[in-house]
Amino acid sequence: MHNTMKRAAARRSVKVDMRRDVLKANGTQVRDFLETLRSHRYSMTDSAYAFAYRSVLGTRRATRQSVEDRMRSLRHPVSVGGSSGR
Repeated sequence: MHNTMKRAAARRSVKVDMRRDVLKANGTQVRDFLETLRSHRYSMTDSAYAFAYRSVLGTRRATRQSVEDRMRSLRHPVSVGGSSGR
């Protein structure tokens, strides 16, 4: 998460490529990340902060759900320990 914050500061943009980091982060880390953005040069309003936080958590849920759906669609019934035909 720290590297993500550094990238965000370097880009001076709230929109950063944080999909991988956000998926690994828990809610407290996401809040800390957004607090850092708000408290430094971005001066996010309370409503912008709330929107960003909901968006980040929504991205986590949506990404996790799409991965689960994809894995579910790839599952095939596999016979384990079947007869060898002898």
